[in-house]
Amino acid sequence: MKELGRAKLLSRDSDEELIIEALAPVEGSAEFRSIAFKESRIDYLFALDDRLSGIVLNNGVTIPVAMPFSELKSRIYDNDFDTGNRIDLTLVTGKPVADEKALRLAKKFNPAAEEPKGEEKSLEISLYAHAEETDRKFRRLKLLESQIAFFEPHAGRKDKETFIQLKPGQSIDGWTKFYVAVPMHHFTYYINQAKNSAQAVLDLCEATRVKETASLKMD
Repeated sequence: MKELGRAKLLSRDSDEELIIEALAPVEGSAEFRSIAFKESRIDYLFALDDRLSGIVLNNGVTIPVAMPFSELKSRIYDNDFDTGNRIDLTLVTGKPVADEKALRLAKKFNPAAEEPKGEEKSLEISLYAHAEETDRKFRRLKLLESQIAFFEPHAGRKDKETFIQLKPGQSIDGWTKFYVAVPMHHFTYYINQAKNSAQAVLDLCEATRVKETASLKMD
């Protein structure tokens, strides 16, 4: 990153607090905007790798810097003010960081998200179901959410059961469609809750098990 040069020091003739100028990511876009802040606004510095580091402000804004952590730390915390109280980091923030590494940080830096993650695994669902619209032959099934084409309320028991249709070419124990004894809004809620909490497995066996089959009215 020789072309980035070193951070420029801008002079001043007083002993005020250190001011840092940089380019910060605009949340939700690939753009950067100019920003200036006092050293007291810094929450912490971090090392991303041996060539990249970052500044996190007290309000959560994160500024990636194309500079080794030790150098960034020295320039901010070990500054002797001999050449002034302003540090210009605009040459090592913004587009240079994006060019150095495909990196987009939200307001709150997440070290676990440093590298792009692989494709997320589909939620595994266990449940009891029956294949025919009016039968009582329930079977325990295990499927992946990615196998489901769509689901909708049971035509005759909208408030009690959900119809599930698998994608073309998909089948579970020979079944390509089936019914579960739980309302669709409950089924949707269970799936959303599992995904929001990053669960890998969702066990709906107890929720979809029919305790008394005689109470399930078949049309």
